[in-house]
Amino acid sequence: MESSDLKTQLILKYQKDFPLCSRPYLKIAEDVGFSEELIRATFEEMLSEGMITRIGPVFATGRVGKSFLAAVKCPIDRINEVAEVINSYPEVNHNYLRENELNIWFVMTAISDEKLQEKVLEIEAKIMLPIYQFKMTRPYKIDLSLKIGRASCRERV
Repeated sequence: MESSDLKTQLILKYQKDFPLCSRPYLKIAEDVGFSEELIRATFEEMLSEGMITRIGPVFATGRVGKSFLAAVKCPIDRINEVAEVINSYPEVNHNYLRENELNIWFVMTAISDEKLQEKVLEIEAKIMLPIYQFKMTRPYKIDLSLKIGRASCRERV
């Protein structure tokens, strides 16, 4: 099996059902028929290549810690610079570029409101732009799983 085939298989199978056990890479290795070392190395390679950005849980909003939707009004010529700073924080996820006055949108999550505000102030100081915060009025869950491979590419055309 080629490296890209293994990566595709791992993403398709484990983006939602990553094993919750003391040795998850061993469990995956047993499932797919490769060594634990190869599985761990493949995930590390996907992380270093930017193919995946993290391995971790997605919690139901409000069940663990505090979160809010945030937006920034960013000059177009600074979009990449500002997005890079925002994305560097582990408290930030679901970052999207929008075509309106508030053009960078993201979700921030932390253990408490105090920690969230601390991080907001840090980010604002770095990007020199205000972050607008929107409290959740009702939950909206997005299925973040990805369809990859040749068939999914054809579906998008």
